[in-house]
Amino acid sequence: MLTPDAMDKGILCPRNEDVFFINDIDMGLFGQGLPQPLQERAFLSVATHTERPDEVVLPSEFLNTIDSSELPPHELKLKEGCPLMCLRNINPKVGLMNGTRLILRGAGTKVL
Repeated sequence: MLTPDAMDKGILCPRNEDVFFINDIDMGLFGQGLPQPLQERAFLSVATHTERPDEVVLPSEFLNTIDSSELPPHELKLKEGCPLMCLRNINPKVGLMNGTRLILRGAGTKVL
């Protein structure tokens, strides 16, 4: 698993495609050497909308290809025990805010 030293480090990349490439490599290496390999699980974004005549409706296929630093990727691959970083101020009173480092302990269908 991760050493405490590894949790204190971060990797900076100039482009999102570099981040995704490094994350794919890290997820492949994460958990190696354990007696039982960790299962990788993919989480997909959901795009729903209401149809109103004054709105521009974009197809979900297009929305899934948007690569922005402000949004998580359409397909997020995670393993139990992997480090995560909170991207939004969810609950600052308890410390869940932008930049907080977390460890994935479990995942449901809609909750990490």
